Amino acid sequence: MNAPGTPGRALQIVDHDSDHGRWTLVRCQPAAMLRPYVLGYQGYVENTANTVCRRELPSVVIPFIINFGEPFRLHDPANICRSRPISTFVAGLHERYVTVSSSGAASCMQVDFTPLGARRFLGLPLDALTGDVVELSALIGAAGDDLAGRLHDATDWPARFGILDSAIAQRIAEGPKPSAMIAEAWRRIAASGGRIGIGALARDLDCSRKHLTGRFSREIGLPPKRVSRILRFERAIAGLNGNRIDSLAGLAHACGYYDQSHFDRDFRDFAGESPTALLRRLLPDGTGIMDDPHPR
Repeated sequence: MNAPGTPGRALQIVDHDSDHGRWTLVRCQPAAMLRPYVLGYQGYVENTANTVCRRELPSVVIPFIINFGEPFRLHDPANICRSRPISTFVAGLHERYVTVSSSGAASCMQVDFTPLGARRFLGLPLDALTGDVVELSALIGAAGDDLAGRLHDATDWPARFGILDSAIAQRIAEGPKPSAMIAEAWRRIAASGGRIGIGALARDLDCSRKHLTGRFSREIGLPPKRVSRILRFERAIAGLNGNRIDSLAGLAHACGYYDQSHFDRDFRDFAGESPTALLRRLLPDGTGIMDDPHPR
């Protein structure tokens, strides 16, 4: 359903009630001036007796989570020793899924930044976050705690989204701009859905492939070829999530995969299982990819 939002914008509200639990997800677009940097805002309130566990897949989105409740728990299937509580945090680019669980009474907001937006907001190259999840206060100090406090104290979702607009606009205006070369490389890779050849891109940008790869890795967090691979995978997930497919083979072709085995390999590398198995985890209302509440 849609409800009145901040001026000129609407809130999309999804109320979920199933065997997995009960929660409400509120989505809102950022102010128009921020849309090159921010893909969207989300508010989330959970009210269930169950432990809710979601599988978070590799993506080119840089999520910021501002937590109002109990800490979440992060589980890294590749390294059980990295399982830990996490509260208000930023996640860098990853090449494998993690799971995030909550106690059943979570409350938070999420900002989905583009890599260039996160680079400007944080004021540091994104290779500092690659494969990691870091508390926001460790990255921007007291400004992170202040923002979380103002959002917590706001009276409703429209007010909170307005606070985000103002805070993000200020930091982006003051933050460092990426080089023109990296901004253009990102734009072209994203516009192609990860299909553009990196060698051809380097020639168009009048630099060597090695130079482009090094600069891009530092600024964005991963080399351009790996980012292209994640973009193709992300597009495939969107096709599964939106039920916009006639067949998995057709989806693989539409997303730029060479063949079905190439498609399946990326799913196993990034998501830990086949497309068919992952499809069973997707909630039809788009509010998450569920995982086992007791990770192995």
